Amino acid sequence: MPIEHAEAEARFGRPLLSGHYFERILGCKAALAVQSDPLLMDVAAHYLGGQAKLITTRVWWSFPSEQASDADKNLASLGKYDFDHR
Repeated sequence: MPIEHAEAEARFGRPLLSGHYFERILGCKAALAVQSDPLLMDVAAHYLGGQAKLITTRVWWSFPSEQASDADKNLASLGKYDFDHR
């Protein structure tokens, strides 16, 4: 969790740029409401030009770090646009 970030960096001995919370989003009622919102699905379908289908939802925290190299930041996709390949 974000509150444990400094402790985790000390334990691993390196900057940690992001923390991923796989499938934890499924316990959030607000996120589930967004996932199943028919208006958002309709917007997505019209934008994509086809039938939109939710595959997964991910949540992560990004942490600032002056010690991380640009290569590390690129690997963590920090400060970059995110997109999924088909």
